[in-house]
Amino acid sequence: MTEDSVIDTVSVQQFIDLMQEMGLPARRFGDGNKPYVASSVGPFPFHIMLIGASGENGYSVASLVCLLSDIVLPFEAVNRWNRTQFFIKAIVADNGSTALEMNMVLHGVTKAYLRRSFAIWHNAVGIFFDRLDELEDAA
Repeated sequence: MTEDSVIDTVSVQQFIDLMQEMGLPARRFGDGNKPYVASSVGPFPFHIMLIGASGENGYSVASLVCLLSDIVLPFEAVNRWNRTQFFIKAIVADNGSTALEMNMVLHGVTKAYLRRSFAIWHNAVGIFFDRLDELEDAA
């Protein structure tokens, strides 16, 4: 797969290989029907669920989720963050903790696009933590 070749779907192993090529940690978990990839942004772990099965072991969407189990923000703070972000969203999980989410399209895109998508994710997670005190104080 070259930088500019168009990707139809991505297998779990191709996705892991791509992440590792970019210098990102990646490890497969889950069964064949519901695989996910574990990675991290600095010290913050996140999971990537591969969804939208298309063909044999091919996936068309990746959902990146970083569960911040020690961070509880009120809805007002989460909404304030979401108003300033386009690609990455904060949510309040069922247990009350905060999570960050971003979906990545894996079909009809190039390897360069996927690299930029990961850069957006890493940048936004960093910005979230840089602004965390401000979000907590404003709540």
